[in-house]
Amino acid sequence: MIFCEVKTINSEGYPIEFMPEDNLSREKLNKLIRASSLFLARHPWAVYEGSGWQIDFIAIVLKNGKLADLRHYENL
Repeated sequence: MIFCEVKTINSEGYPIEFMPEDNLSREKLNKLIRASSLFLARHPWAVYEGSGWQIDFIAIVLKNGKLADLRHYENL
């Protein structure tokens, strides 16, 4: 089972001061871990025995509404 957080930033033609990764704080990651654990406690059938689960992060950068960069971080 993979839980995924996606953050997007759009430069609209301006230089990018912050990256999508800057919006994933330790507090947000801890909330994702708690929410994922709660989901799995209520739905144990969602994960096959021995397969486990993970949290991934996808960072999307748009420039003028078009994809400029996409980064996928696995198993935070």
